[in-house]
Amino acid sequence: MQRLLLEPGCIKPKEPDRSSSYNSSPAPFTATGSLPIVAPKRYTYIKLAGLHSVNPESWSLGELRDTIDLFISHIKATDRLVIFIDGLDEYEGDLENLIAWLKQLHHGHNVKLCVSSRPWNVFRDAFHTYPSLSMELFTRPDIKTYVCTCMGNSLAFQELRILDAASVEKLQSQIIKKADGVFLWVVLVVAKVINTARDNNDLHEIWKVFESLPPGLEELYSSMRRRLDPTHREVASRMYQPLFRWNEKIGRPLDVVGFWVAINCHNPTELQPIPTVSGHAGAAIHVPALERRMAGATGGIVQLIHGHGKIEV
Repeated sequence: MQRLLLEPGCIKPKEPDRSSSYNSSPAPFTATGSLPIVAPKRYTYIKLAGLHSVNPESWSLGELRDTIDLFISHIKATDRLVIFIDGLDEYEGDLENLIAWLKQLHHGHNVKLCVSSRPWNVFRDAFHTYPSLSMELFTRPDIKTYVCTCMGNSLAFQELRILDAASVEKLQSQIIKKADGVFLWVVLVVAKVINTARDNNDLHEIWKVFESLPPGLEELYSSMRRRLDPTHREVASRMYQPLFRWNEKIGRPLDVVGFWVAINCHNPTELQPIPTVSGHAGAAIHVPALERRMAGATGGIVQLIHGHGKIEV
């Protein structure tokens, strides 16, 4: 079975695992051999401008459809294809046409599809006869553990629980319910209510802050940005810019020490001091100060990732 990777510069099948027992088909349909056939315009551009050049324009839906159709036609005698598509609800074109094309792929080419979206009625109606699952049913236990653990570790909520345990438990329950299975939303909201409780332990005010937060992730980001103190926006911008550029050029998380050096570079023309301690030890030293500055400047939008023996942004 081949898996189609859709990338900005080219379209190519991922090399199959040659050690797998099922891999008894002929030689794989390689990227070198496939690109001139399935995406001739892209291939010509890459040959002329170079593999790492910027594409002349973004993929159009028509070009993508033609490319996938050509690819399927070329491999159907030797391979099967499965396609994973995330976020159908984020498509800005005609959703009915998109659905029709997906069904044509499935029935016309015998392609396996796994698609995801928000529970919009247009997708519910179109795919109601197909197997489906709701991710929030699987993430809810983990979300509940996260909410209860984080709020349980908060000194402010420990004190409030002694005074009014029922209200704290009700707040936790409402956070879990309002999350609708979106873990990142929970992370941002829990950080917000914990910070609120730390500075003002009036449960009425904490509830007021929570209820003012919108349920959607994009809406939540917008709300958090609007609530930032104007004096913090320049600091937040100095954090966002190196992260965006790093992700664009490198494509992996930035280590804590490197991020600390970047956001403390106030004059690029001057030589910046390099921390004497690096690696995990250096990260651990910088974490408290960095977390405080990120919380104050971005309101929780930028956070640290702890895991696998590393701390990254």
